[in-house]
Amino acid sequence: MARAAVADEVAERVLSHKVGSGISQIYNQYAYVSEKRDALERLGKLVHRIVTGQGNVLSFPRPQVSAVV
Repeated sequence: MARAAVADEVAERVLSHKVGSGISQIYNQYAYVSEKRDALERLGKLVHRIVTGQGNVLSFPRPQVSAVV
């Protein structure tokens, strides 16, 4: 997913990996639904481009990451 410009934190959540420890596991209950949807769409586009040989597969812009307070 890094090749599709997906943030590491979002990629981990898409893959259902355990993220964070202690306090962040308890208090961060945000579901990341839109971020995960975007990640899977980016991954799908990348796979399509690789399989069909279309365009530069490394040209994905990094998404803007907002700080969670």
